[in-house]
Amino acid sequence: MPLSSARGDFPDILQSIVSAMSKATRAFVAAGVALGAMLGVCVAQSDNYPSRSVRMIVPFAAGGPTDLGARLVADYLSKLWGQSVVVESRPGGGTVIGTVAVAQAPSDGYTLLFGPSSALVENSVLMRDLPYDPIKSFAPVTEIYEISAGLSVNGKLPAKDLKELVALARSKSLSYSSFGIGTGPYLLMETFKKAAGVDILHVPYKGNAPGLAAVVTGEVDMTGAGLGTITPHVQSGAIRLLAVGGDEQSKFAPGVPTFKELGYVNVGAGSQFIGLWAPPGTPLAVIAKINRDVVAALNTPQFATFLDTYAYDKGSATTPDDLAKLTKASIEFWKPVITSLGIKLEN
Repeated sequence: MPLSSARGDFPDILQSIVSAMSKATRAFVAAGVALGAMLGVCVAQSDNYPSRSVRMIVPFAAGGPTDLGARLVADYLSKLWGQSVVVESRPGGGTVIGTVAVAQAPSDGYTLLFGPSSALVENSVLMRDLPYDPIKSFAPVTEIYEISAGLSVNGKLPAKDLKELVALARSKSLSYSSFGIGTGPYLLMETFKKAAGVDILHVPYKGNAPGLAAVVTGEVDMTGAGLGTITPHVQSGAIRLLAVGGDEQSKFAPGVPTFKELGYVNVGAGSQFIGLWAPPGTPLAVIAKINRDVVAALNTPQFATFLDTYAYDKGSATTPDDLAKLTKASIEFWKPVITSLGIKLEN
């Protein structure tokens, strides 16, 4: 193109550039306005939440430690928010009934799950056709507390440590209690059996309390229950604690070795915890408000007393992102372990 022609077209080219810039600027401003409006909606959602009562579903029967912990948190939130936070027990189906009720609830933060990691973690591995996805069907809020468990035997059983228990199990028939296939005590004992190469009969009971009572009376020989439930019986001598789960010895059982220290690396190694989740798609601002206020409830003296009473450890995954990572890591740990045991539940 001749230079003169290019010069002649210059005003038109300049106008096109200015016009294009104006369109880009207008688009940028429009995007900014839209973003500001969206942020304004989020802030409004957070400021207005909650404007009515909130349901906190516990997938266990009322009266247990999880139910009690939920009621402590709910009472704190009710006073803080000026709205009722109602704890609703929805047991059944291995925690599936209560858990799916939250997964299918409206994404507005008015229905929360205060439940065990097993509802999402172990159930996703154990159960066929689970009616929810452990990751996609929930919005994580915060971890509530972690559960420490151990292997304990009837006080009259002639086994003073894990080595003697293994030898005894190879010489005679022994039994253990749990409150069902796939529960914490069941998984602890089954992984121990596999690691030790022993056969111990599983006797399921309708709840943790009757299963523990069976160990105390000698109806069965041992269990893999939580430390909080066995502590009074350990103190009385009715039960003897031989080993605990986790990477470190528990402050609730000083001097008792971990399975890991005794050479059983995977036994009791998987995290068992209670967490708080909301339905998927719950606004992030609402999640942030619930998280902030629940974490405040967990830091009260009343909740600290509850943790000590039941020998629970304070949760460390206190942000939604941390809880999401913990849940995924727990699934990655338990999937090969449970698969190796050949366990499946029909739901």
